[in-house]
Amino acid sequence: MKRLLLPVLLLAFLSAQSLPTATLTGKVTVDGAALPGVTVTVTSPNLQGARTTVTSEGGDYILPFLPPGDYTVTFELAGMETVARKLTLAATRTDTVDIELRQSPVQDAITVTAEIPMLAAVESTQVSTNFKQSMIEELPVARNLEAVTLLAPGVNANGPGNNIVISGAMSFDSLFLVNGAVVNENLRGQPHDLFIEDAIQETTVLTGGITAEYGHFTGGVVSAITKSGGNDFTGSFRTSLSNESWASRTPFTTDQEDKINPIYEATLGGPIFRDRLWFFGAGRSSETEDIRQTVPGLARQGDQDANGNQIPIGTQLTPFTYPHGTEELRLEGKLTGTITSKHNIVASYMDIAASEKNQTGQTIMDLDSLVPERETPNTFLVANYSGVLTNSFFVEGQFSQKDYQFVGSGSRDFDIIKGTLITDRARGNRYWSPTFRATDEGEERDITVWTAKGTYFLSTPTIGSHEVRVGYEDFNEVRKVNNFQNGSDYRISVPNTIVRGDQIFPRMPGGSSGTLTRISWLPIFVLSQGSDYTTQSIFINDRWNLNDKWSFNLGVRYDKNDAISGDGHTQIADDSAYSPRLAAHYDLFGDGRLVLNASYGEYVGRLSEGAANDADPAGRSASLQWDYRGPSINNDVNAPTSSLIPTDQAIRMVMDWFFANGGTDRRPFRTTPSVPGVESILDVNGLQSPMVKEMTFGAGSVIGTRGYVRADLVWRNWDNFYTSYRDTVSGKVTDPRTGTVYDLSVIRSDNEVYDREYRGVQTQFRYSVARPLQLGGTYTWSRLRGNVTGEDSGTGPLVGVAGEYPEYRDERWNYPMGYLSGDQRHRAKVWASYDLPTRIGRFNVSLLESFDSGTRTSVDGDVDTRPYVTNPGYLTPPASVSYFFGGRGNLKTDDITRTDLALNYELTFRGVKVFVQPEIINLFNERGLVSYNEEVLTAVDCAPPTGNTTLAAPCPAQGLQRFDPFKETPVEGVNYIKGPNFGKADSEGDFQTPRTFRMSVGVRF
Repeated sequence: MKRLLLPVLLLAFLSAQSLPTATLTGKVTVDGAALPGVTVTVTSPNLQGARTTVTSEGGDYILPFLPPGDYTVTFELAGMETVARKLTLAATRTDTVDIELRQSPVQDAITVTAEIPMLAAVESTQVSTNFKQSMIEELPVARNLEAVTLLAPGVNANGPGNNIVISGAMSFDSLFLVNGAVVNENLRGQPHDLFIEDAIQETTVLTGGITAEYGHFTGGVVSAITKSGGNDFTGSFRTSLSNESWASRTPFTTDQEDKINPIYEATLGGPIFRDRLWFFGAGRSSETEDIRQTVPGLARQGDQDANGNQIPIGTQLTPFTYPHGTEELRLEGKLTGTITSKHNIVASYMDIAASEKNQTGQTIMDLDSLVPERETPNTFLVANYSGVLTNSFFVEGQFSQKDYQFVGSGSRDFDIIKGTLITDRARGNRYWSPTFRATDEGEERDITVWTAKGTYFLSTPTIGSHEVRVGYEDFNEVRKVNNFQNGSDYRISVPNTIVRGDQIFPRMPGGSSGTLTRISWLPIFVLSQGSDYTTQSIFINDRWNLNDKWSFNLGVRYDKNDAISGDGHTQIADDSAYSPRLAAHYDLFGDGRLVLNASYGEYVGRLSEGAANDADPAGRSASLQWDYRGPSINNDVNAPTSSLIPTDQAIRMVMDWFFANGGTDRRPFRTTPSVPGVESILDVNGLQSPMVKEMTFGAGSVIGTRGYVRADLVWRNWDNFYTSYRDTVSGKVTDPRTGTVYDLSVIRSDNEVYDREYRGVQTQFRYSVARPLQLGGTYTWSRLRGNVTGEDSGTGPLVGVAGEYPEYRDERWNYPMGYLSGDQRHRAKVWASYDLPTRIGRFNVSLLESFDSGTRTSVDGDVDTRPYVTNPGYLTPPASVSYFFGGRGNLKTDDITRTDLALNYELTFRGVKVFVQPEIINLFNERGLVSYNEEVLTAVDCAPPTGNTTLAAPCPAQGLQRFDPFKETPVEGVNYIKGPNFGKADSEGDFQTPRTFRMSVGVRF
């Protein structure tokens, strides 16, 4: 044990996000006995020179830090025959090659060469899928990180804004790596495209059983590696062509720009010094132009066309179209060097210059909401060192820096009229002014990571071999932003909007109906100096090969958070957690024909900036809201257009009334204000990163030398949900700036109120029917249940409000258990690729068939519970809370099927390959709804009319009746109604992708 403990202690000062490489290990025997002293040599076009090691006393060997690719491994010992094997190594995996040598019958050694299958796909206790980019290039799929990830089992795009969900986790809580470094966007956690597609070599997706080397996630890990050059000069040039007019129309399609938008990609790699220093460079240039449209929604009572004719309620309104364009230049440079045969350095740098014309990230009704131009520069540096100090002692270190900015995002008008945007609650969209405020300093979102790792290989004659890894990581996120929500700091929320041809008029009921029009003030009281979130981690992991049938993975990770708010000194988090990772592997026959795997693990996510936003006092906007009680404006939806008040005048009338009646000192508030750092605070001692407990059980089998099949059951249960508690215990707080007293909200982690649970069977297979025909596929059966959504497309992570005024809520209808929006019962991807070589070139036909069962939605609306609760002393009880009619997730969207086809042609002439690839997405133009309008109206929206008040459709003339949610069961048509467009598409994006043609042409050498 001293041989093991000493290196571990020495490395304790040295996580694992490092350059994704492969490891080769195994055991050499003769007549069943361990054979020491065998020289094991590996060679590959992707490896600088040859790498060698010698088997230990127990016959074991290990070769780490191998770039993924095709290898030949040779086993040599005097007096024994020489054996060579060919295999393909994948990044992040460990392949085991055990060899039985025989004595050589002649003096000259005999070389026996055979090809062995990639056993790691079934042998690994990690649930993982590996995709070579050469395969992706022939399939009819986009070549980016998201599209490749979605081919893996256990993955879908059902997060907010179609974000990626892995094994049931919230979409912001997975880890995306390029060259071993984090490329997640800080707030919403989705990957930035910090690569050139033709530069990617392969991508590995981990969805379960993940070792202790990886942290900062509760979902999965996606790791891509780019090419590195070689001893021969290679390169490529590709032009990808698309055109809006090459796509079939949906019922909502208006104009289509008939213009080809090319994307140019180029790569070049080769030797500076053979076997010592390689270079690789890549570039990508794109300039796209397309026609986009606003989303005015469906017609309501009073809407008219340009000729003054009434538009039937529920008819799609004509959107405004506008030109949209992007310009982007991506550049990558990479150097791979060998100091000696056992010491390597790899460094890569990526720079992206990107701009967007007429940008918006929201659902808008008009062109005034567009940002004329926004820039989003992004840079990415990764430097990695790996060293083999002895045959059993290895070290590795890595540094990465990702800098990302928003420049010019938001409104450039700060005045009270033009800088005040309007939100239409009925249609769920906004207009008049852009969201956010464009400031000179913009916004920075940066990530810096330092990692160090050491590996000690211990071989014993009785208890097998141990590959012990110890690592350290310093993970730092910085966000510098003053997040102004719009130009003037004011918003007006209206119940609906009157559309007259190409004009829109806000409907602003006032007086006794003033609860329908709301004024929001969104100031920033404390300017940000930049928040600073740091996580320091250490881990130890032992990959233990007991014998040719049993192996284990024993690991634990420790993560400690230290977060400082944007004011530069307030601590907003100080917590830590241990994450055990345990797994067992059993090969029933010792040859891969039947393999069983099981694991237990706990994963701890990164501390979320989005969750801390509500209580960070610096750079975050407050939210104070009042009912508008002034004169009604445009309340008669049937009034002639000439008598309707334009938006600018309507805003002036509302704001004049507001400032004449107390302005920001007006009381009471409509609902509880949100003032970060004052009325809401973080419980530093009670705030912990989200975590999930996971168990997996799997079985797999290699199918001769032609393929494999694997199935894994993944069970997960989450803890530590961000939750706000505003109750009789939290008490009250006084704003030192104004003397205003608020009900205090305390944000901490919760394990009692909320629940989230995932069950999934994740299957995959690959099979070569014959050399020309390759088959593959993945299928997932899953179920995701819970009572918390926990995120949205705007801010990413959300703080749950089940603890806010608990007397006014009930779990049965306010946060009930049910199927979550990320639930998808069935998801299948099956692909086939057929090669046909001819005298005039190589033809390839690739087909991808997809099936996605519908995703879950609910019938939910707002109810006012105040009349049915005795106020225990709150200053501002909630004006409305959510009510789920019929439970959570009781409806679902359409099942979606799709057939995609790619035709590949390649002609080789003097070493240069010319290729053409036309693709048809959704070949049969199948049409289904992937989302739809979900408007639900209650008495909060349609209170029974009083006096001469009249209600506009879709409210029934008699209004909707209140009900006691604690005692009564609501009745549809009496207490609530579905909007007239419920279940119908609102925009083109609600339909699945229509039939679309695209093409790529280029050369490779």
